[in-house]
Amino acid sequence: MYSRRKTVFLLLFFSSLFSFPVAPAHAQFDSSNETDRVIVSMTPRNPAPGEYVLLSAASPFVDLEQSDITWYANQKVISEGKGLLESSVIAGPAGSGIDVVVIARSGNTSATGEAFIRPTEVDLVWESDSYTPPFYKGGALPSAGTKLKMHALARLILPDGSSVPENEIKYTWKRNGFVVPAVSGIGRSFAVFPSPTLFSTDSVEVEAVTADGQLAGGARVNSPLSHISRKPAVRMTPSSRTNGR
Repeated sequence: MYSRRKTVFLLLFFSSLFSFPVAPAHAQFDSSNETDRVIVSMTPRNPAPGEYVLLSAASPFVDLEQSDITWYANQKVISEGKGLLESSVIAGPAGSGIDVVVIARSGNTSATGEAFIRPTEVDLVWESDSYTPPFYKGGALPSAGTKLKMHALARLILPDGSSVPENEIKYTWKRNGFVVPAVSGIGRSFAVFPSPTLFSTDSVEVEAVTADGQLAGGARVNSPLSHISRKPAVRMTPSSRTNGR
């Protein structure tokens, strides 16, 4: 009798020991919520104030083309229709935000997606260290063998109207699509690059992002840069006492 009770006790003990973690482990792999999500993408990814923003919806689980889709911006309907995969909004002023929600309904099921638009401004200005004569009022144009100095002016405005300090912004510089780590980093709004060679194509872009990733913006010098990289030339103006030159 004692041996039988001991056997039952051991079975219950080991059963409770090994069955305890099963439920939590199974719950970690529960992905049922993934099937009712809609992915919302924006073009451009980091819009400027007043810029047209194209919204697109996609889902690997829901047949959106056969669903009734409604788009909302700050809880107001902006467009709706069957299979309406795209919509658009105009970004507000710097520091403002637009909460975009899309709901797709088909029969008794529905799927939702969400995106948040917070416009930012980033200007990219440049100058060259090429030679200009004294009292010349124009800008120095880059040419082969000179340096191109870039400065990113990021205006990332918080909801309270304050600006994010430059030393709290991470700048990522790219040349021809490749990141340049040597000039990238927190607070590194200045960068110096060799000017493009003659008859070559070149592009420089920068992305400015806050530490928490909530605000981001970017700018790019139009490619190619060959239209601003010129071969040095000497121009002579005839001297004339009559015309005072």
